[in-house]
Amino acid sequence: MGRRGPPPTPTATLAKRGSWRAKRRTAEPPAPREAPEPPAWLTKPELPIWRDVLAKLSEIGTLSRVDAATIARYVRALLRWRRNSDALLALDKQGNPLGEVIAVRDDAGNLKYLQQTPHVAIVNNLEAILLRLEQQFGLTPSARASLAITVGKATDAVNKKNRFFTQ
Repeated sequence: MGRRGPPPTPTATLAKRGSWRAKRRTAEPPAPREAPEPPAWLTKPELPIWRDVLAKLSEIGTLSRVDAATIARYVRALLRWRRNSDALLALDKQGNPLGEVIAVRDDAGNLKYLQQTPHVAIVNNLEAILLRLEQQFGLTPSARASLAITVGKATDAVNKKNRFFTQ
């Protein structure tokens, strides 16, 4: 059975919040805060996406060298999502959008039923994968809110207590 409840808050985040729990955690390994090199297996179309994602992760402070493979998977999934989304918007020979359904006809040419194109399922699955990865890296508004660090919170709490113990 998997873990229950929300994922644990990183110790560095707890420490910046001034939480006492940060002092109790000693086993969390630190992640080196530097930009990773792109894996050799990334393709040419994926490299500009890689650079864009690294810039965003660096800007919000969640970039680490040890996350190279996860970032590369995100980049690859994002490119696949773009390509399959574009396929849904493609036009047929008459200039009509292909759309999300295919008309299935019988031997006489009569419409039997409408079937969802494979691209719809692929796009939906990739969107779920991308969302999970974006949440891990703080690339969504709610994920950033859970990573939020209040700089003055710990010192404010100490100052409020000290007003009772002034000498």
